[in-house]
Amino acid sequence: MVWRVVDLEADIYTMHAAEDYFLERVGKGYTPTVILSRLIRPAVSIGKGQNLRKDVNLEEAARLRVDVARRETGGRSVYLDRHHYLVSIIDRHATGSRDPGKTYADQCGQVLRVLSELTGVRFELRYVNDLVTSQGKKVGGAAQKNTASASLVHCYLRLATDFDTMLRLIKIDDVPLVEYQSEFEAFASSLEDETRMTIETFFPQFRAAFLSSLGEVAPTSLTQSERRSIDEIVRRQYKSSEYILGTGKEPSRGNCDLIAGTGDSAILKIPALVERVTFK
Repeated sequence: MVWRVVDLEADIYTMHAAEDYFLERVGKGYTPTVILSRLIRPAVSIGKGQNLRKDVNLEEAARLRVDVARRETGGRSVYLDRHHYLVSIIDRHATGSRDPGKTYADQCGQVLRVLSELTGVRFELRYVNDLVTSQGKKVGGAAQKNTASASLVHCYLRLATDFDTMLRLIKIDDVPLVEYQSEFEAFASSLEDETRMTIETFFPQFRAAFLSSLGEVAPTSLTQSERRSIDEIVRRQYKSSEYILGTGKEPSRGNCDLIAGTGDSAILKIPALVERVTFK
């Protein structure tokens, strides 16, 4: 199988729109596609069913000129900047297979194997979609969307942390998190801190190793037609204030570093917040 590979330098809205565009095309029989993205501006991306105002400080985002987006995949808020590498894997479903857990294990597992081989550090998949060291420090995460015939899994890899900025932007159930930086530092980390890789060397080395793991690849740029289609998705959906704001009735879902797992098994990692917030 040949994988199309698209390297993307764009804002968060264009990245999410490109994922949607290729998910639809792959579902119709187009070549499985990997998008390797770096953002041109910092952003907070929230899950499809997440309450924006309860979980993001919109005033601070505007002051810091940080983009705020709602995505089509589920999950919780994530802060992303130039120190993150985003790997979006879009493939057709195997016959009769639409198991989200298996999809995470297959796609994130490949990312983790490449990371471990490249750095000499053991990385694992925990709580279904958290990318962590063997000591449990989270360095990345994933979310997915499935259609009838294709799946999208996007993984973020955190090369360096910026807790100062991140914690000014994210909330849980309208509770600010700035005062909890030391707690975040205990369970969230970066590849720069956990390995000997530097930001300058990681991006090209990971890209080369990951593409090698895919087998046959065809790196190509977006065509003008594809760019127009993606720009239209951005205009129609991702930059629509109505879409970004949501209904306002969605539950708080907090932040993906702060909460592990889903449903009744979800774990809030800061005990002091347990009695202060309600989240789904």
